[in-house]
Amino acid sequence: MTHPILEGLTVLEFGAGSQPTALAGVLLADNGARVIKVEPPEGDRLRTSSPSAFLVFNRGKESVVADLRTPEGRERARSLAATADVLIEGFAPGVAEEFGIGYDDLRELNPGLVHCSITGFGSTGPYAGLKAYEHVVQAKAGTFTLGAGGVFGYRPGPIFINAPIASTGAGHLAVSGIVAALVAREQSGRGQRVEATLLQGITPSDYFGTMEWQSNQGLLPTPQRAGSGSGGTKPPATVAASRYSYMPCTKDGRWVFFTALLPHQAAAVLRALGREHILAEPRFRDAPRFPTAEDAQAFEDEIWTAFRQRTFAEWDERLRAEPDVAYELARTSEEGLDHSQVRHNGEVVLVNDPRVGIVEQVGPLANFQATPARIIGSAPAVGQSRPLPAEPAAARESGPSPEHPLAGFTVVEFGYFYAMPFGTALAASLGARVIKIEDRRGDPMRFSFGVPETGSAKTMEGKESISVDLRTPEGRQVVHDLVAKADAFVNGFRPGVAERQGVDYETLSKINPKLVYLHSAGYGTEGEFANRPIFAQCASSVAGAVHRQAGFWLDSALTEGMDVPELQAVILPRLRGYTDGDSNAALVTCTSLVLALYHKRRTGQGQFLSTSMLGGNLWAYADDAVRYEGKPEAPMTDADLHGLHALYRLYQAAEGWVFLAAPRQQEWETLARALDRSDLLEDPRFSTGEQRSANDDALIGELETVFRGRDAEEWESDLAPRGIACVAVFEDTNSAFTNTDPVLKETGLVAEVDHPLFGRILRHGLPVRLSETPGRLAGGCLVGQHTRAVLTELGYTAEQIAALEAKEAVFSATNTV
Repeated sequence: MTHPILEGLTVLEFGAGSQPTALAGVLLADNGARVIKVEPPEGDRLRTSSPSAFLVFNRGKESVVADLRTPEGRERARSLAATADVLIEGFAPGVAEEFGIGYDDLRELNPGLVHCSITGFGSTGPYAGLKAYEHVVQAKAGTFTLGAGGVFGYRPGPIFINAPIASTGAGHLAVSGIVAALVAREQSGRGQRVEATLLQGITPSDYFGTMEWQSNQGLLPTPQRAGSGSGGTKPPATVAASRYSYMPCTKDGRWVFFTALLPHQAAAVLRALGREHILAEPRFRDAPRFPTAEDAQAFEDEIWTAFRQRTFAEWDERLRAEPDVAYELARTSEEGLDHSQVRHNGEVVLVNDPRVGIVEQVGPLANFQATPARIIGSAPAVGQSRPLPAEPAAARESGPSPEHPLAGFTVVEFGYFYAMPFGTALAASLGARVIKIEDRRGDPMRFSFGVPETGSAKTMEGKESISVDLRTPEGRQVVHDLVAKADAFVNGFRPGVAERQGVDYETLSKINPKLVYLHSAGYGTEGEFANRPIFAQCASSVAGAVHRQAGFWLDSALTEGMDVPELQAVILPRLRGYTDGDSNAALVTCTSLVLALYHKRRTGQGQFLSTSMLGGNLWAYADDAVRYEGKPEAPMTDADLHGLHALYRLYQAAEGWVFLAAPRQQEWETLARALDRSDLLEDPRFSTGEQRSANDDALIGELETVFRGRDAEEWESDLAPRGIACVAVFEDTNSAFTNTDPVLKETGLVAEVDHPLFGRILRHGLPVRLSETPGRLAGGCLVGQHTRAVLTELGYTAEQIAALEAKEAVFSATNTV
């Protein structure tokens, strides 16, 4: 009989309405852990603030009531902690300690306990006291400046990004850190403290901006060549303009996202639309790259004009007939559950809830062949649990701690671009040795964005690179020799690629029967869409990201009578949100891989597992990718993309902008008094949440007048120390915030490392912190930089390596600095 990976482990969850904490808990519960949610008598706030989210993020859990505001409740919590393997808490820094359940309070009581805290900006530094609301962190960190200064032409100022970017990232990083700490516990016998932050939860979605910012500021040397293997081809020269993606509108008012990074993909789009003949024009022949910006826009206009002539149903049939076209309809999150490939992958499950009936929701994170996930029921009622453990956790034999939590594991990576490779980079930050297989030219991510090698710096962090021609028998043998000594192989290509190269699961598992083989696919490992390309915006469109960002503007009725220029000028700019499609998939890759490595450490067994970009993105929007009778509508942004309502919204100040988050009654009352507007509390229009909702525009008007009276920085300095979540919006990009904010450097949220081409560079800090077995910070690698070293380690002599290079079966970097 198969068992989920975490069966036998007990997890305590203290969330206080924290979505990332609940997400971390459900990922552990789905994979077999007994997760006990410790709630106050009135229940976790998520039960009422987001009932749909509560149903999904708390399925399979139990509930125990312990009022931490009382001595009796604190003692009950401590008694439970004495029996647990893992404790997760999402309180503000210092609150767990006040309740007597901080790490230092519990480690003598239960030395094997893995104690995880999820905060906004960490437990120290000037930002530690800021309330960890999703959009407070986003505003402070620069994600709202997507449209700053009226870049898209419809209004000045920052744009509210209605996506749970930070919460999703923090939840996954917490799980990866927790499971990595459990891996280390297998060796040391001891638990440790794990710290995840919403700020670091954002960093996966900053794909290449941090390095691009440093390059634009002249902080990086200009390389003569960008790391191609010996004898390799130079990366393509920078071009004036490109059109890698576009989002035209159909005749029936549906918006469809296309991504075409490569020439054959751009040609396939034109072929499906009956416009392939335009490639004969010199200005279009190198599409998706163009001599001028005007040519790039003319190319996109050709696509828009054609697309507007038919309905989506008509185009869908034609587009499906072209296997190289990457496209997806901008759906709601609920519609994402109905995607035929999502259904085929088994990424939708039905859970029977005793209160609301059958609930359709996102399925398991990954398909583990040997240790499948198990969903045992819906979210619990308050206080609903089985008999609780009474005995203290068993003492464990103590041994030396590994240098890093995943030290000793070797992961071989076979994939390009971002979604999978950054997932393995996260594993490298936890101490795994990651060896990347590249061909002679190298991962296209190295030269597709900005100055060569800047676009890939993040996906190469902490890795080694070997450059191999898998089309040759000798190159294939090198990889087989490498895999024979590895722990895991991660494949990020579409189905069929690994089989043609001789690195599929069937082949490699015969070479290494204990191998963990993760196929981190786009659409999945089989099915109608499995062999199609998919990119970030397409994956997130399926999951409802565009609809969450600007649902008002997706109403097809708005497009009636509009020509292409009007659609491009009026509606399209408002549909642009943060691109999280690749980052969501990368997080799922890391979480799934670490789970499989933990299973291997405990049992010695490998297995095949698979993830998809579709499923990874549905998890990011799982609070609305859910369907049941009576489900409340998810909150949507206002038409001008300022926020969700008067007390969760952007406001213009005398200088700059602030973001305010005061959705709870107590917070509203504290805010009104701090603003010296107690009269608003006496106004019957604003006295309760229901009344404020009915009079939202009026309250917005009152607060707009107030906030225009002072500068944004003054408002934050005045209100934040009073416990009011009001921050000055950072009016530049998240990349600029990472590079320039001094607090991040002081608190270790960013760090400097050595890059083999650029020298000293700045990068994000450790994605998750572990107290006893810290992670590993490192720079990137060049194509083939480690080929000779790895071959020597595998037992190849210098003469054999030279012969392989002469046959061009392997390549070695010649231009490291």
